[in-house]
Amino acid sequence: MNGNNPVPRIGPRGQRTEEMVLGLVSASGRRERGHEPKVRNKPSGSVPASAIVYVLVPNPKRPGTRAHARFACYQNGKTVKECLTAGVTEADIKYDVAHDFIVLDKDE
Repeated sequence: MNGNNPVPRIGPRGQRTEEMVLGLVSASGRRERGHEPKVRNKPSGSVPASAIVYVLVPNPKRPGTRAHARFACYQNGKTVKECLTAGVTEADIKYDVAHDFIVLDKDE
């Protein structure tokens, strides 16, 4: 095989990896520079978009981290949809609810 047609990197079970599908990994298996994974900030059925967020504790995340910056996006009275638009991920919301950092008021 010549060097012009490299074989695409295959996952452990013979399927293409998600990074390959998204174009984040070159054929040699190296991560492309300047590409960040796509963030999927769409609320699913488990986190209602119209629920109101109430913060229970001061920012518990380590200062200087991206998690700290995302937690700072929470403000009392914002909806989940507004938080997602501000950069918070659905995984952040689920984690913070599970650890009693925030509560969601679903009575709307």
